[in-house]
Amino acid sequence: MTSTKINLSDILSYVIMSYLRKYPLTFFCVIAIWVLCLMKTPSTKLDEIENIDKLYHVMMYFGACSILWWEYLRRHHKIVWHKIWLFAILFPIAMGGMIELVQAYFTVYRSGDWGDFFANVVGVMLAVVGGRWGLPQIIHRFFRK
Repeated sequence: MTSTKINLSDILSYVIMSYLRKYPLTFFCVIAIWVLCLMKTPSTKLDEIENIDKLYHVMMYFGACSILWWEYLRRHHKIVWHKIWLFAILFPIAMGGMIELVQAYFTVYRSGDWGDFFANVVGVMLAVVGGRWGLPQIIHRFFRK
């Protein structure tokens, strides 16, 4: 009797490649968010505006999650809510928390901030509203005639 060895790294690679093929723009946005949030940013005159960085966080997470919703709705005719809750809501919120922790404990030029985390959550929730009630009508009207 031959034994089949299951290699966890092969399974993980298969899952990642499967999602990468289905959601390439989302993966690009996730990588871009990590890079932008961990790199040392130059000072600009916009830094003088109080809490302008919170607006950046809302826009980053709204944009990334909106793209995720777009790619999901273009591939699926019906919303599978447990997948949406996991990948379009919980994952981005957890990622935002992880980034804040990494900034706080593993960088010397960035700091973790609860306000940034809250701004990330606001961006995710705005994307949920648009993805649930706006994007399905747009996709149906323009792409599924």
